[in-house]
Amino acid sequence: MTSRHANGHHGPRRRGRLTARAAALLGATALLASGAVPASGAPVATAADPVLANPSFEEPVTDGVIPGWQLVGSARPDTSYAVTEDAAHEGTHSLSITDDSGVYGVAIESDPFDVEVRRAYTAAAMTRVDRDQLAVYLRFYDAEGTRLTNVATPQGETGGAWTTTSITATAPEGAVTGTVLLYSATTPRGAGYFDTVTVTAGALEPPRLTDPTPADVVAQNPAISHLGTPVTSKITTNAVFGEEDGTAVTYGVYRGHPDTDHPATFVVANADTGEVIRALPAAGAEGTFETRASTDGTVYFATTPDFHLWSYDPGTKELRDIGPLNPENPRDGHAFTMTAGPDGTMFIGTYPKGYLYRYDPADDSIANLGAVDPTQAYIKGLAYDFERDTLYVGTGGTRAQIFKVAPDGTTTELLSDAATPGAMDESFVSTFTFVDDRLFARVSNQLLVIRADDTVEYWKGQGNEAHGYHVAARPDAPGTYVFTFGRTFWEYDSATATTRDLGIETNGYLNDSRWVQLDDPEWPGYSLLAATQDGTVLMNPATGRSEPRTIDFANPVTVQKILTGPDSMYASGYMVGLAPFDSVTGEAGETLQSGQYESSAVRGDTMLLGAYGNGRVLEYDPAADAAPRLLFDLKAEDQDRPFGMDYDEENDRLFVGTVAYYGSNQGALTQYDFATGEKSVYTTEIVTDQSVISVLYHDGLVYAGTTVDGSLGAPPSGQTDGHFVVFDPETGQKVHDIVPVAGDEGVTGLMAGPDGLIWGVSEDTVFTYDPATEEIVFSEKLLRHRYGTSTVWAYAYLVTGADGNVYGTNRFSAFRIDPATMEYTLLVNGVGNYANVDANGDLLFSHGVDVYKYDVPDALRCDQEITGAHTGPVAVTAGTLCVTDATVSGPITASGADAVVITDSRITGPIHVTGTTGTLTLTGNQLTGPVALTGNTTEAPPVVGGNTITGALACTGNDPAPVDGGDPNTVTGPRAGQCAGL
Repeated sequence: MTSRHANGHHGPRRRGRLTARAAALLGATALLASGAVPASGAPVATAADPVLANPSFEEPVTDGVIPGWQLVGSARPDTSYAVTEDAAHEGTHSLSITDDSGVYGVAIESDPFDVEVRRAYTAAAMTRVDRDQLAVYLRFYDAEGTRLTNVATPQGETGGAWTTTSITATAPEGAVTGTVLLYSATTPRGAGYFDTVTVTAGALEPPRLTDPTPADVVAQNPAISHLGTPVTSKITTNAVFGEEDGTAVTYGVYRGHPDTDHPATFVVANADTGEVIRALPAAGAEGTFETRASTDGTVYFATTPDFHLWSYDPGTKELRDIGPLNPENPRDGHAFTMTAGPDGTMFIGTYPKGYLYRYDPADDSIANLGAVDPTQAYIKGLAYDFERDTLYVGTGGTRAQIFKVAPDGTTTELLSDAATPGAMDESFVSTFTFVDDRLFARVSNQLLVIRADDTVEYWKGQGNEAHGYHVAARPDAPGTYVFTFGRTFWEYDSATATTRDLGIETNGYLNDSRWVQLDDPEWPGYSLLAATQDGTVLMNPATGRSEPRTIDFANPVTVQKILTGPDSMYASGYMVGLAPFDSVTGEAGETLQSGQYESSAVRGDTMLLGAYGNGRVLEYDPAADAAPRLLFDLKAEDQDRPFGMDYDEENDRLFVGTVAYYGSNQGALTQYDFATGEKSVYTTEIVTDQSVISVLYHDGLVYAGTTVDGSLGAPPSGQTDGHFVVFDPETGQKVHDIVPVAGDEGVTGLMAGPDGLIWGVSEDTVFTYDPATEEIVFSEKLLRHRYGTSTVWAYAYLVTGADGNVYGTNRFSAFRIDPATMEYTLLVNGVGNYANVDANGDLLFSHGVDVYKYDVPDALRCDQEITGAHTGPVAVTAGTLCVTDATVSGPITASGADAVVITDSRITGPIHVTGTTGTLTLTGNQLTGPVALTGNTTEAPPVVGGNTITGALACTGNDPAPVDGGDPNTVTGPRAGQCAGL
């Protein structure tokens, strides 16, 4: 990376701010410049416009029934509606609505019209609002008549004039009909008229992408660019030794991504030098949890997410896909561990039903031996005692146990409260080595040694003391064994049942080993050649010397999150990796080989990171060239995955939301005070038997989103509703506990919106909460996708873009929502994870190993801005003219301006625009006088739409020609030239 500040964190381009409506129209203009449709970037697929019955209310009313329309609900006190001749936009009649109650609303709904799923529709009405506010709604219904979505555009007072009020929305999955609703809400006392109601069919959204390439994603929207694969990680769960052509080698499987050219890769490397000899892709695989060699030298591993068993033959040097462990139910063959059995067989332990499998190369068969402990979901440890023909099986999930399986199939439980106090209270026992008539195991990260006669030789159960997958017996010191813990080699002495730190550095956990004698005085006696996650290391116990060798191989890995740092944007990887990247060029820096990081916050010049595994929170200084420093963990509180995080800069406090440790449902909200170093952990004070997965600190309060899904291996919680919780950190008390949508399982994506509201997502529903009134003020099913039956933690992410709109992802899409109208726009269909914005306000999201950017249109910088009342002529010859929500009495002339934007205004006087080179937009205006656009050479087509023009509309010599953006104009005078069809 040439500069870690290249994306502008220390010098961002400043963007002015127009209204959300105007900014959205500018975004539409940018898309039109590339031949795309504003709603989705998809090519237009035409469809006939729906036909409304009695759209102008000219048909006779019989017995109070308005043909084609009906009152929603029943008549309420101090409210009225009627077809009237008092005012009309066209013809002689209109619909009058008067709401004097301030408590009740008045809603008149059209007869339903047929719609097409994924097609955009625009409902429009001519409105004259004499008091307060009225609104036009567009609704969609399924075949049973259940309302799916409900979006609206409010219209304020129009000063006695008629104006176009419109709303655009896309028919969601399951929609079969739509309606238009003309409405006065409960609180405003709206009064006015509706006339000339229309519905037009727009673009058909692109189909949902399945396993797309970057080219497929970019093709759906011209504003999207591919930034590359920033995270490359050296993830090998474990590696084993072998020999090929007289050379000592290591075999390891490096994690990749199954849907790319870089799937999980089986790597053969020179054990002495680290040089890669060959790399063989395992098509369709992402990674593996264990690699082991059989007694005949064949190397085996089982992969995810395809749940296949693979083998590598050192003789033929070929990799073979044997097939799924469980063809009938592949997910029941999720392998976590394996060990060699007699005659070249392999035993494989799995999740989620704790099945034990055996592969026999003699007949190429896989046998399901069933669950050793049906009450536990995992087998994470296996070892075979060849002398006694005995198999050791480590089960867990909610209760750790080791089963000793005799040749006749009888089992003996080796852990007990008497022999191994506290061991069964742990969730897992794993990573077995059987050597010298002893079974070495890890219970969590505590060392356990059991003799072949079932006697427990070593167990303290007093905290972490062992890491890795292997224990090596010393040939020069019988009864002593080498393992790794932290960054050094340790030794276990069976004679005294004690451990000691050898103080010799390692470059990773011990995976496999062989003892060698080198003809070198600097390496006297026996030296241990150890396979580790980072390569190999040669270690000599006599001299205390170690010499690492790195295997120079890395694969792009799945992006786990897109994070904001103090100096750059970052991407974290699954299961390891943190990489800075330039969001303008896509250039990535070196990947930090640590993680997996689930959340982050910026504190000054440092980055606070939430890491999976015991709910760890670390502080990382990118400028210090040092590994992230642990601030605290939540192991003692049984927390594991920190998905939610936000920082309170004023009080120097951090708030973290977590998923519980394996086998538990009770998540937590943790408050950490940097001044004191103290943390406060709130569990049932926030929610009972749920995870806390979205956290926002705003104006002295903490907002938390929860999900009913607990940790993996947890029993059903009985919870049914995700919660939106408001928490006061000063009092430690919950202020509000709200279920946004009954039956929805999770609340994610919490953010402080551009409108001063708190935004969130409840499965497919977007909601907003007003901190002033302390209530949810908007809640609609805009996102179309629900959770399903699998465990869901991270889901929706919401951010504010440079144009003031809200952008987001929800695993299935990237989208935009206009906070002024709540209009939803699909940006790309089928992909979209971990939305974030860079310093330029552009949207970043990921899919698999790839990161993408959606170029958010700049908010316009206005050199001359007119709002409110203005009397007299307006003339500009340079810069940008913005006329927004204005009442202008006088002519407007722009000659040679950079940009002209006239929106939502009433202009009395002629408008003439010529020689504009940038943006040119006239939308949603009441214009009295002729309008002329001549000789403009703009970047995108000028947008002239949704205007009511009393006078002529003429356009000549513009390149490109003007468009109406799907919102036609009402013109009482002649239309000529390029605007004849607008």
